Amino acid sequence: MSERKRILITGATGLLGSNCTFLLSKKYDVLATSRRHAHLKDIKTAPFDIAVSTNNQIIRQYKPSIIINCAALTNVDYCEDSVDEAKAINAVGPRNLARLAAELGAHLIHISSDSVFDGSGDRFFTEADAPCPINQYGLSKLEGDLAVENSGCAYTVLRTTIYGFNALDKLSLGEWMLRELSEERVIGGFEDIMFTPMLVNNLVQIIEESFIQQHFGTYHIASEDSVSKYEFGLRLARTFGLNEQLITARSSDTVNFKAKRQKNMCLDAKKAQSYFKTPLLTVDQSLMLFHDLYVSGYAHNLKRILTPSENAVT
Repeated sequence: MSERKRILITGATGLLGSNCTFLLSKKYDVLATSRRHAHLKDIKTAPFDIAVSTNNQIIRQYKPSIIINCAALTNVDYCEDSVDEAKAINAVGPRNLARLAAELGAHLIHISSDSVFDGSGDRFFTEADAPCPINQYGLSKLEGDLAVENSGCAYTVLRTTIYGFNALDKLSLGEWMLRELSEERVIGGFEDIMFTPMLVNNLVQIIEESFIQQHFGTYHIASEDSVSKYEFGLRLARTFGLNEQLITARSSDTVNFKAKRQKNMCLDAKKAQSYFKTPLLTVDQSLMLFHDLYVSGYAHNLKRILTPSENAVT
């Protein structure tokens, strides 16, 4: 029997990182890392700040064959005010990981964002479109993409936007809408911002296929269809049997954001569909899976991985 693949996951307590850790650790040898060291139940963990290039000794000893970079500073308005921190985590960090991957001969899978585009027009953005970010978050993510793509390491860059269940007490868009509607509170949804959301569990499947089949290069990972954030809320309400009358349509122009927002965040995933066997779920399909995961107790089981353990690597 061949040795199980060794996978390093950064940002392991975030939305994507915790789901990657929870799902992939069942099949592979996973080392879960984060800046603020968190012990995870029955999973090897270690502190690791990707923005610091000199703290790689634990990683070198572990010798991963796959590095999945889920670490990112994603609060768009915070990034606008904290440019240096955004650049350190979203740009310098991926550069450091790419150098480490090249040194170890590892496959780096780097998660990027739809925010690298300016959101102009009503088309779906393809991998061939020139990035043109309009805020500091998008700029820092683009710098990270370019650092990985120009590093010479074996890499996969996946641009996406996700929702799903968190291990920490934070809420993705889907979780927030579900909580508010379940408690019969009125919420607003932007009718002028279009996007192509992915359920995080579907993205984890894509990540796994990326390293199993060695899909190198840059891909857009997105739902086949697009919705406004208002329509997304309506569909979520219908899927969960909640009151869609609680959702009001809003314009993003009425909100005084610190950072500019794109109104068109839609990604074209045709390239990925031609390479990957894993289906990219439609918006309705992903919402149905989100519902089924909720009913099955997935969110509760995911949060249980935060139980302290004795698996810290020192």
